Amino acid sequence: MKKETNINQLASEIATEIVEHRIGSHLTWERDENEDCISFTEEAQDLFIELYDIVHNKLIQLWRHLESF
Repeated sequence: MKKETNINQLASEIATEIVEHRIGSHLTWERDENEDCISFTEEAQDLFIELYDIVHNKLIQLWRHLESF
């Protein structure tokens, strides 16, 4: 389970970095009305979901490939 958690976390971090790079960090994040919580903008969330799936799948492929050695 630890490997899966690490892959999920790494995929999330990579996807977030790509989103920030692609649309700019100023368009990636928004605060709620009380300024308590920071979250993705709708555009950033859509892009993140798309990128996360791609990155996660590639990391799983890499992990399986490395395990075969």
